[in-house]
Amino acid sequence: MAIPVEVSTGAIRYNTDSNKMECFNGTKWMQIAVSSPDLNGGARGIFAGGWRNSPSTARSNGIDYITISTAGNATDFGDLTKRQSYMGTCSSRTRGIILGGDVDNGTGATNAIDFITIATTGNAQDFGDLPVEIKAHYGHSNNTRGVFATGYNPSPSFASKKDISVLTIASTGSAFDGGDLSRHQVQCFTFGNGIRGIWGGGYYQSPNGTSGFASAGEKHILINIATHGEVSTFGDFNGAGDGSIIRSSALSNSTRGIRFSGYTSPYHLTYDKYEIASLGNATDFGDVLYNREWASCTSSATRGVAAGGDGGDYATDRDIQYFDIASGGKAVDFGDLTDRPSSSVPQGISNGHGGL
Repeated sequence: MAIPVEVSTGAIRYNTDSNKMECFNGTKWMQIAVSSPDLNGGARGIFAGGWRNSPSTARSNGIDYITISTAGNATDFGDLTKRQSYMGTCSSRTRGIILGGDVDNGTGATNAIDFITIATTGNAQDFGDLPVEIKAHYGHSNNTRGVFATGYNPSPSFASKKDISVLTIASTGSAFDGGDLSRHQVQCFTFGNGIRGIWGGGYYQSPNGTSGFASAGEKHILINIATHGEVSTFGDFNGAGDGSIIRSSALSNSTRGIRFSGYTSPYHLTYDKYEIASLGNATDFGDVLYNREWASCTSSATRGVAAGGDGGDYATDRDIQYFDIASGGKAVDFGDLTDRPSSSVPQGISNGHGGL
């Protein structure tokens, strides 16, 4: 029997050559995308890279992963393309981006961009380049676009930067220059939803490296993801000026941002919440289980997770802790990182964060 020549729009077939389902769009057969944002078991958290305390200059290329909705030890995911720390990260529901950072045992910055496919395990691959070699170029994203801001490089005098970099997550290629912030800033935290990203805390530096802690008069910077422009400031810190708001980390769901721990003496023992829509001040939300600076934070729609970080004397800490984003309270033990990613300053990624 002859095969019909005409194919109706919307027809579906199984392509035995590619082993993929296809749909006819009226002109040609198109592959049907099949994805599961929750990976059939909950959103996935990724922790990559970092530095170790033995020796103190060692960087890591390790990548770990967890299922955020469960508890237990992390599992090996693969390798970065290089050993690095102080990277920036962002993610869509399918792809994680890792860029910039500290390489060559702390003596140099890189402009390289890596990517991973979150649903699988395996090594990172080259994505492209940043317009500038930079460390601590921290990012936030929606499901389409990643925006990175702040950071510093080794010359001159570790001066902080005002740069904004922008990329399209689904493609590969170089990021483009998105303009400049209104001030130099470094060692900050970032979180957001699908419309806006918020950068806050840290040091505000002059171009020659002179620095001071953030204060109540130096509010968070808010950037519109679609236009990658700085649009306003975002309320006051909780405990501004005491040193606790440098080396903090942050995470969010679509409505609420959480700033986690940070540097003070002893390291900051609480975490704070922000209501993203209100542009209001931070308020105390609960206590950390392990006080850490530079913890690696990520989230699902309901749960925040903080992994590793520095618990004192640049120690290598592998603890993972979590809390409920809706209710707050005392953080709870989740498990441990493997010993492959360094536990001080790894960077977090998820396929369920507030920008998605």
